[in-house]
Formats: sequence, structure tokens, C-alpha cells
Amino acid sequence: MRLSQAIHKLRYLASLSRIAQSLLAIVMGFLAGGIMLWASGYNPLKSYEIMFIGDPESGVQGAFGGYLALSNTLREAAFLTLTGLAVAVSFLAGMFNIGVEGAMYIGAFAAFLVGYFISLPLNPFTNLFHVCLALLGSIVAGAFWSYIPAVMKVKRGAHEVVTTIMLNYVAILTTKMIVLRAFLPKTGIVPGGILTPPISLSARVAPIPLPSRAELTLGFPLAIVVTLITYFLLKATTLGYEIRAVGLNPRAAEYGGVNVGKALIYSMVLSGAISGIAGACDVLFVEYRFNSLFSPGYGFDGIAVALIGRLDPIGTALAALFIAAIHMGARSLQPALGMPKELAMAIEGLIIIFTALPEALNMLISKFKGVKVRK
Repeated sequence: MRLSQAIHKLRYLASLSRIAQSLLAIVMGFLAGGIMLWASGYNPLKSYEIMFIGDPESGVQGAFGGYLALSNTLREAAFLTLTGLAVAVSFLAGMFNIGVEGAMYIGAFAAFLVGYFISLPLNPFTNLFHVCLALLGSIVAGAFWSYIPAVMKVKRGAHEVVTTIMLNYVAILTTKMIVLRAFLPKTGIVPGGILTPPISLSARVAPIPLPSRAELTLGFPLAIVVTLITYFLLKATTLGYEIRAVGLNPRAAEYGGVNVGKALIYSMVLSGAISGIAGACDVLFVEYRFNSLFSPGYGFDGIAVALIGRLDPIGTALAALFIAAIHMGARSLQPALGMPKELAMAIEGLIIIFTALPEALNMLISKFKGVKVRK
């Protein structure tokens, strides 16, 4: 009994230590950004206030200064939560997956195909069925796309960093080519990308209306549901235990009876499935069509989100909200203060780098030692 209590206390202290490290990293990130702002002739406190609360004088709302700002921040957080979870699942198994962006594009295109070529009568039941069918298509497509580099890693020893980066370009350019070849007469080319025709009405999910003409898409609630499911899979199932065991020490996991190759493949397939859901969110909840440039880099931002969240599903969701607020807040600095766009992006990047640094260093040290030090 005493031993069990001691173990529980040690785990509790370890969790507190990790939380303290994350909070300290956030403080250091804001201090570094404040120094850059001060050196550039801007008031750091005023700048951070505008980023998060807004500025009534200029009409800028920041990240949380109004219903419209809040809805935009939550919409961004939905994508970052899902891509962060996708990265975290693969990183927990020791797979340095850089291919979330590509799997997200494949998932988005699969959701578009299901939403475009199938049309059902408009009623709540068929609408729910069609949306679930499109989500299932995105999950299968994203999982298959991430299965490719996983098999290449396990069967042929191909490094996942190289293969996943290459597959990003294959996914983005292939979907763009298909849109140009198959849908060009019915689509349009705009500065934001190449747009397909809209999906069927039965596959669209209407946003929730908010005051001040703001709208909340259901992508964020879906991301929370996926977060809880991922947490359960990783913490309360045999598959989750095997994934985490392989990430901590593959040799010890294999000695304990874990099939390392299967665990690596399962982690990448799960990562791809979550990436596919992220892509489907844009098609089904936001644009109602496929846009060849719908992502400003959500898949790569997910790496920072996962690191800030310490590869924990709940921490990743909180980190996604934090990063989304930084993104939206940084865009408010230019209209409110006349700050150059480059400086605002530099401040944003500096805060994110400092915040993600502890877990990044932990992973690098663990990689060189061959054993994870995270508990």
C-alpha cells in the first residue's frame, strides 16, 4: 500500500514538474518577444493586450476580444488540435512523422469526393449519415496515406522524415492536378487556390450563429471529441500502451512481447486518420468544397502544438488553443499599431519556439541516448 502511494505521489510530482516547465517556457517566450518589441520601439504590454483582448480605438478584437475574434480563434484551434494530435500519436511511438500536411490534403479530397458525388434528400437523418460517410472516407484515405511511409519504415528501413516530407508534395500536387483535370470546367482559379464545385447540401454542416454576425463551426467540438477518444486509446487500451512502450524503449518493448513493427504502423495509421479528419473539417464545416491551398501549414504547425502539449492529448488541445490565439493575435498588431507584418510574424515565431523548446530538447536528448526520458 505504501509503495503504491509512493508511486502515485512520484507520478503526481512528475506531472507538476512538467506543467511548471511548460509554464516557465511560456513566460520565457513572452519575455523574449517583449524584448524584441521593446527593441523595435513598441510597448510590450500594450502589444500583448492588443493580441489577446484587442484595441477599441482601432476596432481590432485580437484573439478573444469579441464574438467574431473568438469564433476565428476556435476555428483555427480546431485544425491545430487535430494536426497536433496526429503528430503526437506518431511521435509517442518514436516516429518523426512530418507528413501530417499531406495526409490532411488526402483526407480533405476524399471528403470532397464523397460529398460531391453522393446527393441525399435533405433531412436530419440523411444529413448526419452523409456527413459521417464523408468523415469515414477522410479517415480511411488519411490512414492509408500514412500507412505507406510506415510500411516503408518497417519493411525497408526507409527513414520516415524523408518519405513523409516527399509524400506531402505528392499529396498536394496530385490533388491539385486531379482538380485541374477533372473539375476545371466547373471550378475556378482564385488567388487563394484552385476551387472545386461545392459539395451536396446534404454533406454540409451549418455553423452555430453567434452575436455580432459571428459563426462557430462545429470543427472545434469535433476536435474535442477526437481528443477524448485519442486520450482513451493511448491511456486505457493495449494498443496505446504498446505505442507508448515502443516510443520509450523499442528494445525493452520487444523483450516484453510487443510487436514493434505493428505498433509503429498502427501509430502512423492512427496519425493519418486524425489528419484526414482535419482535412474533412475544412470541406464539410468551412468552405463546402476542396481548395487546393486551404491549409496555411496546419500540418507543420501541429509539430509545435504537439511539442508544447508534451505529446499528451489534453495538453495538445490546450496548446492548440494557445497557438491559435497567438496566430490570431499577431495578425491584430499590424492594423492596430502599424507594425510591419514581418515583425509580427517574428514575435509569433519567437514565442512558439521558446514554448516548444523543452519537449524538443527532451526528444533530441532521448534520440541520442536511445531511450526516452519522459515518463
